[in-house]
Amino acid sequence: MVGRNEIGKLMPYFSEILSQLHEATYVRLFFQLEFSEPFTLPRGALLQLRREFFSVLRRLKGSEHEPCAARLHDLFTPPLPAEQLLRKQVKSPPPGVVLTPACLDERPFNSGDTITLPVLFVGMASSAVDDFFLLLTLLGEQGLYCGCGRFVVNQVQAENSYGDRVDIEIANTASIASQSLVCDFKWMLENHFRLGQRVKVQFLSPLRLMKAGRPVFKMDARLLIDALAKRIAAVIAYHCQLDIFFDQKDLDDVLSHVITLKNNLKWQDWRQLQRAISKQKIGGIVGELELSLGEHEDLIFLLYIGQYLNLGKSAAFGLGQYKIEVLE
Repeated sequence: MVGRNEIGKLMPYFSEILSQLHEATYVRLFFQLEFSEPFTLPRGALLQLRREFFSVLRRLKGSEHEPCAARLHDLFTPPLPAEQLLRKQVKSPPPGVVLTPACLDERPFNSGDTITLPVLFVGMASSAVDDFFLLLTLLGEQGLYCGCGRFVVNQVQAENSYGDRVDIEIANTASIASQSLVCDFKWMLENHFRLGQRVKVQFLSPLRLMKAGRPVFKMDARLLIDALAKRIAAVIAYHCQLDIFFDQKDLDDVLSHVITLKNNLKWQDWRQLQRAISKQKIGGIVGELELSLGEHEDLIFLLYIGQYLNLGKSAAFGLGQYKIEVLE
Protein backbone atom coordinates (compact mmCIF):
# COMPACT_ATOMS: atom_id res chain seq x y z
CA MET A 1 0.00 0.00 0.00
CA VAL A 2 1.27 3.49 -0.87
CA GLY A 3 0.99 6.47 1.46
CA ARG A 4 -1.05 9.56 0.65
CA ASN A 5 1.95 11.80 -0.05
CA GLU A 6 4.02 9.15 -1.82
CA ILE A 7 1.87 8.15 -4.76
CA GLY A 8 2.67 11.26 -6.82
CA LYS A 9 6.41 10.85 -6.20
CA LEU A 10 6.31 7.24 -7.34
CA MET A 11 4.48 8.19 -10.53
CA PRO A 12 6.17 11.30 -11.95
CA TYR A 13 5.23 10.34 -15.49
CA PHE A 14 1.52 10.55 -14.67
CA SER A 15 1.70 13.12 -11.86
CA GLU A 16 -0.51 15.66 -13.66
CA ILE A 17 -3.24 13.09 -14.23
CA LEU A 18 -2.97 11.63 -10.74
CA SER A 19 -3.23 15.08 -9.16
CA GLN A 20 -6.77 15.35 -10.55
CA LEU A 21 -8.02 11.95 -9.41
CA HIS A 22 -9.24 13.29 -6.06
CA GLU A 23 -11.97 14.98 -8.14
CA ALA A 24 -12.77 11.73 -9.96
CA THR A 25 -15.51 10.57 -7.61
CA TYR A 26 -17.67 7.47 -7.57
CA VAL A 27 -20.33 5.68 -5.56
CA ARG A 28 -20.24 1.90 -5.38
CA LEU A 29 -23.39 0.09 -4.26
CA PHE A 30 -24.22 -3.57 -3.74
CA PHE A 31 -27.84 -4.52 -4.41
CA GLN A 32 -28.95 -7.83 -2.90
CA LEU A 33 -31.73 -9.44 -4.92
CA GLU A 34 -33.96 -12.02 -3.23
CA PHE A 35 -35.83 -14.32 -5.60
CA SER A 36 -39.55 -14.81 -4.98
CA GLU A 37 -39.81 -17.89 -7.22
CA PRO A 38 -37.64 -20.84 -8.29
CA PHE A 39 -35.47 -19.80 -11.19
CA THR A 40 -32.52 -21.15 -13.16
CA LEU A 41 -30.19 -18.34 -14.14
CA PRO A 42 -28.82 -19.08 -17.65
CA ARG A 43 -25.12 -18.80 -18.34
CA GLY A 44 -24.19 -15.20 -19.04
CA ALA A 45 -27.68 -13.88 -18.25
CA LEU A 46 -26.35 -11.16 -15.94
CA LEU A 47 -24.25 -9.84 -18.84
CA GLN A 48 -27.45 -9.16 -20.77
CA LEU A 49 -29.18 -6.85 -18.29
CA ARG A 50 -29.09 -3.97 -20.77
CA ARG A 51 -31.87 -5.66 -22.74
CA GLU A 52 -33.90 -6.24 -19.56
CA PHE A 53 -33.41 -2.66 -18.36
CA PHE A 54 -34.56 -1.16 -21.65
CA SER A 55 -37.57 -3.46 -21.63
CA VAL A 56 -38.60 -1.85 -18.33
CA LEU A 57 -37.88 1.66 -19.65
CA ARG A 58 -40.18 1.11 -22.62
CA ARG A 59 -42.98 0.18 -20.22
CA LEU A 60 -42.53 3.47 -18.38
CA LYS A 61 -43.38 5.65 -21.38
CA GLY A 62 -46.54 7.60 -20.64
CA SER A 63 -46.50 6.64 -16.95
CA GLU A 64 -45.77 8.73 -13.87
CA HIS A 65 -42.20 7.43 -14.03
CA GLU A 66 -41.50 8.71 -17.55
CA PRO A 67 -39.10 11.48 -16.31
CA CYS A 68 -37.18 8.79 -14.42
CA ALA A 69 -37.05 6.68 -17.58
CA ALA A 70 -35.61 9.62 -19.53
CA ARG A 71 -32.86 10.12 -16.94
CA LEU A 72 -32.01 6.41 -16.97
CA HIS A 73 -31.88 6.41 -20.77
CA ASP A 74 -29.27 9.18 -20.59
CA LEU A 75 -27.41 7.20 -17.92
CA PHE A 76 -27.09 4.18 -20.21
CA THR A 77 -26.71 6.10 -23.50
CA PRO A 78 -25.25 9.51 -22.60
CA PRO A 79 -25.77 12.36 -25.07
CA LEU A 80 -22.84 14.04 -26.76
CA PRO A 81 -21.25 16.70 -24.55
CA ALA A 82 -22.10 20.33 -25.24
CA GLU A 83 -18.46 21.42 -24.94
CA GLN A 84 -16.79 21.17 -28.34
CA LEU A 85 -13.35 20.16 -27.05
CA LEU A 86 -14.80 17.37 -24.94
CA ARG A 87 -16.97 16.30 -27.88
CA LYS A 88 -13.84 15.85 -30.02
CA GLN A 89 -12.14 13.82 -27.29
CA VAL A 90 -15.16 11.70 -26.32
CA LYS A 91 -16.83 10.84 -29.61
CA SER A 92 -18.95 8.07 -28.11
CA PRO A 93 -19.76 8.91 -24.47
CA PRO A 94 -19.55 5.85 -22.20
CA PRO A 95 -22.28 5.11 -19.65
CA GLY A 96 -21.59 6.47 -16.17
CA VAL A 97 -22.70 3.23 -14.53
CA VAL A 98 -20.70 -0.02 -14.42
CA LEU A 99 -22.10 -3.41 -13.41
CA THR A 100 -19.76 -6.15 -12.18
CA PRO A 101 -21.93 -9.26 -11.66
CA ALA A 102 -20.07 -12.23 -10.18
CA CYS A 103 -22.42 -15.09 -11.08
CA LEU A 104 -21.85 -15.77 -14.79
CA ASP A 105 -22.41 -19.53 -14.99
CA GLU A 106 -25.77 -21.29 -15.10
CA ARG A 107 -27.14 -21.61 -11.56
CA PRO A 108 -30.47 -22.69 -10.05
CA PHE A 109 -32.12 -20.53 -7.38
CA ASN A 110 -34.95 -21.33 -5.01
CA SER A 111 -37.44 -18.85 -3.62
CA GLY A 112 -35.65 -16.91 -0.89
CA ASP A 113 -32.17 -17.34 -2.39
CA THR A 114 -30.19 -14.16 -3.01
CA ILE A 115 -27.65 -12.79 -5.44
CA THR A 116 -25.64 -9.55 -5.18
CA LEU A 117 -25.26 -7.06 -8.02
CA PRO A 118 -22.36 -4.58 -7.56
CA VAL A 119 -22.91 -1.29 -9.40
CA LEU A 120 -20.53 1.65 -9.76
CA PHE A 121 -21.78 5.20 -10.44
CA VAL A 122 -19.06 7.56 -11.70
CA GLY A 123 -19.08 11.31 -11.04
CA MET A 124 -22.34 13.01 -11.99
CA ALA A 125 -23.95 9.63 -12.71
CA SER A 126 -24.30 9.16 -8.93
CA SER A 127 -27.31 11.50 -9.10
CA ALA A 128 -29.18 8.63 -10.78
CA VAL A 129 -28.83 6.22 -7.84
CA ASP A 130 -32.47 6.51 -6.75
CA ASP A 131 -33.67 6.15 -10.35
CA PHE A 132 -31.58 3.00 -10.71
CA PHE A 133 -33.07 1.58 -7.52
CA LEU A 134 -36.56 2.13 -8.95
CA LEU A 135 -35.44 0.43 -12.18
CA LEU A 136 -34.25 -2.63 -10.25
CA THR A 137 -37.49 -2.70 -8.28
CA LEU A 138 -39.58 -2.69 -11.45
CA LEU A 139 -37.31 -5.28 -13.08
CA GLY A 140 -37.94 -7.47 -10.03
CA GLU A 141 -41.66 -7.38 -10.79
CA GLN A 142 -40.99 -8.31 -14.42
CA GLY A 143 -38.26 -10.92 -13.86
CA LEU A 144 -34.47 -10.88 -14.06
CA TYR A 145 -34.23 -12.70 -17.39
CA CYS A 146 -36.87 -13.00 -20.14
CA GLY A 147 -39.75 -12.54 -17.72
CA CYS A 148 -38.51 -15.22 -15.30
CA GLY A 149 -36.83 -14.88 -11.92
CA ARG A 150 -38.95 -12.32 -10.10
CA PHE A 151 -37.21 -10.77 -7.11
CA VAL A 152 -37.21 -7.98 -4.54
CA VAL A 153 -34.29 -5.78 -3.56
CA ASN A 154 -33.98 -6.64 0.14
CA GLN A 155 -30.67 -4.95 0.96
CA VAL A 156 -28.41 -2.21 -0.34
CA GLN A 157 -24.88 -1.57 0.88
CA ALA A 158 -22.41 1.17 0.01
CA GLU A 159 -18.65 0.80 -0.18
CA ASN A 160 -16.61 3.31 1.80
CA SER A 161 -13.09 4.54 0.99
CA TYR A 162 -11.51 1.64 2.87
CA GLY A 163 -13.43 -0.98 0.89
CA ASP A 164 -15.82 -1.82 3.73
CA ARG A 165 -19.57 -2.13 3.14
CA VAL A 166 -22.09 -0.03 5.03
CA ASP A 167 -25.84 -0.76 5.13
CA ILE A 168 -28.16 1.71 3.40
CA GLU A 169 -31.73 2.31 4.60
CA ILE A 170 -34.21 1.38 1.86
CA ALA A 171 -37.48 1.19 3.80
CA ASN A 172 -40.39 3.49 3.00
CA THR A 173 -39.26 6.54 1.01
CA ALA A 174 -35.63 6.65 2.14
CA SER A 175 -33.33 8.19 -0.46
CA ILE A 176 -30.38 5.98 -1.34
CA ALA A 177 -28.52 8.87 -2.97
CA SER A 178 -28.53 10.91 0.25
CA GLN A 179 -26.97 7.98 2.14
CA SER A 180 -24.44 6.93 -0.49
CA LEU A 181 -20.76 7.27 0.37
CA VAL A 182 -18.82 9.28 -2.18
CA CYS A 183 -15.27 8.02 -2.79
CA ASP A 184 -12.56 9.10 -5.20
CA PHE A 185 -10.03 7.18 -7.26
CA LYS A 186 -7.02 8.91 -5.73
CA TRP A 187 -8.04 7.81 -2.24
CA MET A 188 -8.74 4.33 -3.54
CA LEU A 189 -5.23 4.09 -5.00
CA GLU A 190 -3.64 5.38 -1.81
CA ASN A 191 -5.39 2.71 0.26
CA HIS A 192 -5.23 -0.29 -2.08
CA PHE A 193 -2.37 0.46 -4.46
CA ARG A 194 0.73 -1.75 -4.60
CA LEU A 195 3.54 -1.18 -7.07
CA GLY A 196 5.04 -4.09 -8.97
CA GLN A 197 6.77 -4.85 -12.24
CA ARG A 198 5.22 -8.26 -12.90
CA VAL A 199 1.43 -8.41 -12.95
CA LYS A 200 -1.08 -11.13 -13.79
CA VAL A 201 -4.40 -10.07 -15.33
CA GLN A 202 -7.26 -12.58 -15.23
CA PHE A 203 -10.43 -11.86 -17.18
CA LEU A 204 -13.58 -12.82 -15.27
CA SER A 205 -15.96 -12.14 -18.16
CA PRO A 206 -15.43 -12.04 -21.94
CA LEU A 207 -13.59 -9.01 -23.31
CA ARG A 208 -14.96 -7.59 -26.57
CA LEU A 209 -12.51 -4.98 -27.76
CA MET A 210 -12.88 -3.11 -31.03
CA LYS A 211 -10.05 -1.58 -33.05
CA ALA A 212 -10.58 0.27 -36.33
CA GLY A 213 -14.18 -0.96 -36.29
CA ARG A 214 -13.23 -4.62 -36.06
CA PRO A 215 -13.18 -7.01 -33.10
CA VAL A 216 -9.78 -7.79 -31.56
CA PHE A 217 -9.18 -11.54 -31.44
CA LYS A 218 -5.63 -11.43 -30.08
CA MET A 219 -4.60 -9.33 -27.09
CA ASP A 220 -1.20 -8.45 -25.68
CA ALA A 221 -0.04 -6.33 -22.74
CA ARG A 222 0.51 -3.12 -24.71
CA LEU A 223 -2.88 -3.23 -26.39
CA LEU A 224 -4.52 -3.92 -23.02
CA ILE A 225 -3.00 -0.92 -21.27
CA ASP A 226 -3.54 1.38 -24.26
CA ALA A 227 -7.24 0.44 -24.30
CA LEU A 228 -7.49 0.93 -20.53
CA ALA A 229 -5.97 4.41 -20.75
CA LYS A 230 -8.53 5.44 -23.37
CA ARG A 231 -11.50 4.03 -21.43
CA ILE A 232 -10.46 5.54 -18.11
CA ALA A 233 -9.87 8.92 -19.72
CA ALA A 234 -13.23 8.90 -21.52
CA VAL A 235 -15.27 7.84 -18.47
CA ILE A 236 -13.66 10.29 -16.06
CA ALA A 237 -13.51 13.18 -18.55
CA TYR A 238 -17.20 12.90 -19.42
CA HIS A 239 -18.74 12.07 -16.04
CA CYS A 240 -16.34 13.95 -13.75
CA GLN A 241 -15.65 16.88 -16.12
CA LEU A 242 -11.88 16.42 -15.85
CA ASP A 243 -9.23 16.71 -18.54
CA ILE A 244 -7.12 13.60 -17.98
CA PHE A 245 -6.48 12.63 -21.57
CA PHE A 246 -3.24 10.85 -22.37
CA ASP A 247 -0.91 12.13 -25.06
CA GLN A 248 -0.75 9.17 -27.44
CA LYS A 249 2.88 9.77 -28.37
CA ASP A 250 3.95 9.82 -24.71
CA LEU A 251 1.80 6.80 -23.94
CA ASP A 252 3.31 4.86 -26.86
CA ASP A 253 6.76 5.69 -25.53
CA VAL A 254 5.86 4.29 -22.11
CA LEU A 255 4.19 1.22 -23.61
CA SER A 256 7.35 0.37 -25.53
CA HIS A 257 8.78 -0.84 -22.21
CA VAL A 258 5.84 -3.17 -21.50
CA ILE A 259 6.47 -6.84 -22.24
CA THR A 260 4.02 -9.74 -22.48
CA LEU A 261 5.55 -12.58 -20.43
CA LYS A 262 2.78 -15.18 -20.67
CA ASN A 263 -0.28 -15.01 -22.85
CA ASN A 264 -2.99 -17.57 -22.09
CA LEU A 265 -5.77 -15.48 -23.58
CA LYS A 266 -8.12 -17.02 -26.12
CA TRP A 267 -11.32 -16.22 -27.97
CA GLN A 268 -14.41 -18.00 -26.67
CA ASP A 269 -18.01 -17.90 -27.92
CA TRP A 270 -20.37 -17.42 -24.99
CA ARG A 271 -23.83 -16.86 -26.49
CA GLN A 272 -25.79 -16.78 -29.74
CA LEU A 273 -27.53 -13.77 -31.19
CA GLN A 274 -30.80 -14.78 -32.81
CA ARG A 275 -31.24 -13.23 -36.24
CA ALA A 276 -34.28 -13.40 -38.50
CA ILE A 277 -32.91 -16.25 -40.58
CA SER A 278 -29.82 -17.41 -38.66
CA LYS A 279 -27.94 -17.48 -35.38
CA GLN A 280 -24.78 -15.42 -34.89
CA LYS A 281 -22.25 -16.47 -32.25
CA ILE A 282 -21.09 -13.75 -29.86
CA GLY A 283 -17.74 -14.21 -28.15
CA GLY A 284 -14.91 -12.49 -26.35
CA ILE A 285 -11.40 -12.87 -25.01
CA VAL A 286 -10.99 -14.89 -21.80
CA GLY A 287 -8.05 -16.27 -19.83
CA GLU A 288 -4.93 -14.82 -18.21
CA LEU A 289 -2.13 -12.49 -19.25
CA GLU A 290 1.15 -12.00 -17.39
CA LEU A 291 3.08 -8.85 -18.15
CA SER A 292 6.14 -6.87 -17.17
CA LEU A 293 5.84 -3.10 -16.82
CA GLY A 294 9.61 -2.62 -16.90
CA GLU A 295 10.83 0.74 -15.65
CA HIS A 296 7.30 2.14 -15.82
CA GLU A 297 5.68 0.13 -13.04
CA ASP A 298 3.61 3.25 -12.34
CA LEU A 299 1.42 2.10 -15.24
CA ILE A 300 -0.15 -0.31 -12.79
CA PHE A 301 -2.49 2.44 -11.57
CA LEU A 302 -4.39 2.08 -14.85
CA LEU A 303 -4.90 -1.63 -14.14
CA TYR A 304 -6.20 -0.83 -10.64
CA ILE A 305 -8.75 1.73 -11.82
CA GLY A 306 -9.74 -0.50 -14.73
CA GLN A 307 -10.88 -3.16 -12.24
CA TYR A 308 -13.67 -0.75 -11.30
CA LEU A 309 -14.61 0.24 -14.87
CA ASN A 310 -14.23 -2.99 -16.90
CA LEU A 311 -13.00 -2.80 -20.48
CA GLY A 312 -14.24 -3.06 -24.04
CA LYS A 313 -17.67 -3.23 -25.62
CA SER A 314 -20.57 -3.45 -23.11
CA ALA A 315 -18.12 -2.87 -20.25
CA ALA A 316 -20.87 -0.96 -18.44
CA PHE A 317 -22.96 -4.14 -18.31
CA GLY A 318 -20.31 -6.52 -17.03
CA LEU A 319 -18.22 -7.55 -20.04
CA GLY A 320 -14.45 -7.13 -19.78
CA GLN A 321 -14.26 -7.68 -16.02
CA TYR A 322 -10.84 -8.60 -14.72
CA LYS A 323 -8.75 -8.81 -11.57
CA ILE A 324 -5.03 -8.27 -11.14
CA GLU A 325 -2.39 -9.93 -9.00
CA VAL A 326 0.95 -8.23 -8.38
CA LEU A 327 3.60 -10.94 -8.64
CA GLU A 328 6.69 -8.90 -7.80
